[in-house]
Amino acid sequence: PAAAPQEDTPDFALPDAFAQSLTTYVAGWGKQWPTFRVHGTTAVFADGKALHQQSWGLRDLAGGSPHGEDDAFEIGTLSVHLTHVAVLDLVRSGDLALGDSVATHIPDMQLQPSITVEHLLTMTSGLPNFTETMLFEKVYKRHVANNKALVTSFAGDPLEFEPGTDFAPSLSNAALLGLLIEEVTDRPYADVVQARVLEPLGMEHTRYGRQAGASVGLSFHEDEHLEPVVDATPASLGAAGGWTSSATDLGKLYSA
Repeated sequence: PAAAPQEDTPDFALPDAFAQSLTTYVAGWGKQWPTFRVHGTTAVFADGKALHQQSWGLRDLAGGSPHGEDDAFEIGTLSVHLTHVAVLDLVRSGDLALGDSVATHIPDMQLQPSITVEHLLTMTSGLPNFTETMLFEKVYKRHVANNKALVTSFAGDPLEFEPGTDFAPSLSNAALLGLLIEEVTDRPYADVVQARVLEPLGMEHTRYGRQAGASVGLSFHEDEHLEPVVDATPASLGAAGGWTSSATDLGKLYSA
């Protein structure tokens, strides 16, 4: 006998009580300590579709303007994920290989030849973190810095361990990947990410560097209040932290 026709699997749906449950949960963050109220946006994705979007708190603490669902934020070290995706797309297209020695692609730096592309992607290179240096704290942190300048600041420093023998998060890995992208493609890092990641995924609210109207990060002041982090520019971190994006755009990235 013929098999019974298969019904299409229904799309995933959030429970009816989801929005209220989320609101209650987020409100709890500032219940006992108002300083820790959530200021941001939420986007929930399933099967590549945005099922829920919601905004919290203020975009401008001084002006009192509320957040909107498509507001952009300086996403800090989440920028590393954009860098990783661009590199992996170069691997897929054959321009790079995970086992490549980074030094062969960037011969004018004092890089250890044993550091591979995969070591940088997996934070197992042993490179010291450039953000912990006095040069970054006093100079680069407040200025736009290109990836080559950042790599130059640590390329000759001793490794913290032999590549592949340990794991230690270090933003130097992403900065070096940013320079690698530029060397392999002969194009600016941000342009490559735009062409290989943002445009294919329709990430329309993602831009490189500080953007007018975007929410900046907040730091906790010792007097128990939040204050905008305006003394540091996101592009001071190059490929390790230079991007501004929205919750919906990041949902598209992670869904893909």
